[in-house]
Amino acid sequence: NLVSHFLRGVRLTAAALFAMTAITQIMALPADPAVYGVAALSALLLLSKKIPAPLIVAAAAAAGFLM
Repeated sequence: NLVSHFLRGVRLTAAALFAMTAITQIMALPADPAVYGVAALSALLLLSKKIPAPLIVAAAAAAGFLM
């Protein structure tokens, strides 16, 4: 089916763009232990728990304002 192949390509393209954006942002981060701690905790939560990503982003933003 042409539409399903098109949608698969769109999903792969979006995933690649997200990955490249993440890599670019990580390279631009300052060498601060708090930054790497929040990034590591976010990655662990995304990979191990069923916590929605927007909730993790909101928590990280709140932690950024508090630091």
